[in-house]
Amino acid sequence: MPADRFRRPYPSFLLVGAALLAAAAVGACRTASAHCDVCGRDECTALAFTVEYAGGDVQETCCPKCASHAVAQSRGREVSRLLARDFATGRQVDGREATYVEGSDVEHCRAPSEVRAEEGCCRVLTYDRCLPSLIAFGSRPDAEAFARDHGGQVRRFEDLRFGRE
Repeated sequence: MPADRFRRPYPSFLLVGAALLAAAAVGACRTASAHCDVCGRDECTALAFTVEYAGGDVQETCCPKCASHAVAQSRGREVSRLLARDFATGRQVDGREATYVEGSDVEHCRAPSEVRAEEGCCRVLTYDRCLPSLIAFGSRPDAEAFARDHGGQVRRFEDLRFGRE
């Protein structure tokens, strides 16, 4: 696939609508039976991340951010493998070898529930541990092309505070 596949030739509101339709059509988000072990949101297959521990325990998370929180709260359990989902191809890649885009304009498939103030007129801001987004790519050129079109910083795994809150 060419590196310019992430470019936006149309206004962003059209792309958002098209992306929502496409996600619904291909089932990008798993059913409600697959929830993130950290934040509880539905797992989005495009961002899913797996943490495998020595001894066989596995944690499935909705994104690399939640995986980082899982490792930070693992009470020193030894991590045997980190598996990220390559956003460009959908394949699993070694999370330590992946390139990441942090803080892009792409958010998860399902946002946390909206909370209204008592007056009913205003939303109440709540913490979302998954934001700003952290998206994995199997290749640095794919991550760079995505960041050009969607913003964010390209990061190596070593540059992240993975597993440290």
